[in-house]
Amino acid sequence: MIKNLYIKNFAIIKELDLSFNDGLTAITGETGSGKTLILKAISIAFGASCDRNMVRHGSKSAIIEVVYDQNIIRRIIRYEGPSSAYLNDKPITLKKLKEKTQYVADFHGQHDQQLILNENYHLYYLDRFCDQEDQVESLKIIYDKISKTKKKLKIFEDNLSKAKDQKELILFQISEIESVSPKSNEDDILEQELRVLSNSESIIKLLNEANFLLTEGDLAVNHKLSTILKPVEKLIEIDSNINNIAELLKQALVLLEQTSVDINFYLGSFEFDKERLAHLEGRLNEIERLKRKYGGSISAVNDFLVKIKENIKDMDLGENLLLDLKNKINSLKDSYISISKKLHKNRAVNSKILSEEIIKNMNLLEMPNSKFDIRIFQTYDDNSFVSHKDELVKIFPDGYDQVQFFLSTNPGQPLKPLSIIASGGEVSRIMLSIKSVFQSLDPLGTLIFDEIDSGISGKAAQKVASHLKILGKTKQIFCISHLAQIVTSADNHLHINKKIYDNNVGLELRYLNNEESPVIIKELFIGSNLIGN
Repeated sequence: MIKNLYIKNFAIIKELDLSFNDGLTAITGETGSGKTLILKAISIAFGASCDRNMVRHGSKSAIIEVVYDQNIIRRIIRYEGPSSAYLNDKPITLKKLKEKTQYVADFHGQHDQQLILNENYHLYYLDRFCDQEDQVESLKIIYDKISKTKKKLKIFEDNLSKAKDQKELILFQISEIESVSPKSNEDDILEQELRVLSNSESIIKLLNEANFLLTEGDLAVNHKLSTILKPVEKLIEIDSNINNIAELLKQALVLLEQTSVDINFYLGSFEFDKERLAHLEGRLNEIERLKRKYGGSISAVNDFLVKIKENIKDMDLGENLLLDLKNKINSLKDSYISISKKLHKNRAVNSKILSEEIIKNMNLLEMPNSKFDIRIFQTYDDNSFVSHKDELVKIFPDGYDQVQFFLSTNPGQPLKPLSIIASGGEVSRIMLSIKSVFQSLDPLGTLIFDEIDSGISGKAAQKVASHLKILGKTKQIFCISHLAQIVTSADNHLHINKKIYDNNVGLELRYLNNEESPVIIKELFIGSNLIGN
């Protein structure tokens, strides 16, 4: 519900602050008094475009504020520079503003886009009449899940396809590394053993030479050491302190003899093995080849092996996840088909009932020759998974049905889409008949009619007034009217006068009381009779 309207420096309005009431509010005033300006200001507040020339002459900007429910909209239209919009004091784009307020008010006038004429909303209205909004919302959730899961599946398939291209290489790499299975520091150990075997001749020759110098011939080290020990032992009798020197020489002699024993033992146990040498060379070559390919060290090679094994596991897991995603999509598709079929069945049945109700209201509005039809159709799509009448049909978030309202107001004329019929008073009455059916279903809290009484009088005018009165019990209705019948039925009566203030044009807009309103109603009644005559 719109609670308040504030206007400043807009067209001929200098400043206006007006509160609104529930029910049906009739707006009257002489032709050219500015009645439409009020409705235009409200539509601008809800996101309609506004020319900078609407700024009052001599002012830099115009301000329009609307309070609805617990929200405040403010539009600032600048004569120079960009205009701006605010919702609850926060900047907002006009696109977002329209989205957030699309169910607040509906404007019905000769130049206003009417929500019910928008074919995108025809299915919405039919579903509301079918009382199946919850099922539609469930279907939208399923549709969204199908879409998101398909995208996820596509990513998985692409990644898995790339992985499969590499799988053969990875399996070869695993086999190559595991066939060698290098151990930690194995290369260092093998290189040491290889150095020994590769230099076996030099080792034997040098050790034999060393042993000969230690033990054999007059020049043998142990012989010379024994010769040195003899005079030292004689000196002990003279000086006992020399005993330490003698002991060291004896120890050296023992060490030399043990060294000779060890050399002989080493030479006795040393065996040159050509096969072992070849094995070591081959093993080291394999390890070095792996190191060159996979990281430069045995540790790096083994780390690489662990990594690619995990990749293989991920591939196997990915194939399982891929299967799970496909199963999930199939399950979602089954749910979509089941719900959408039920929705279609309800729509088909209730579309006829709704058409009859709307035609009934048109007859009450003195439009006895009118025909109204709700047509449900589908778009064929060979890539779809939903079949209707043995044909694959395109799917949407709210099902596979598309709905369009068709109308004919004159006998002998074919039904035409509601969206292309002429605007004006006739359209407003058609909308009124539809709104009467949807009064308990329509989410819009406020309906605004301009020129709804164009071209009608007498009995038709009284019928229109009665319908507006009924709508006003559940909706907030604004109606610019020249008909006494409508004003008489109104809960509130706003009257506009154009005034001259200090050589400037302005508006006077106020509610009329029980004494003032009948005066205007009488003038309207007299005027309509004159026109009728």
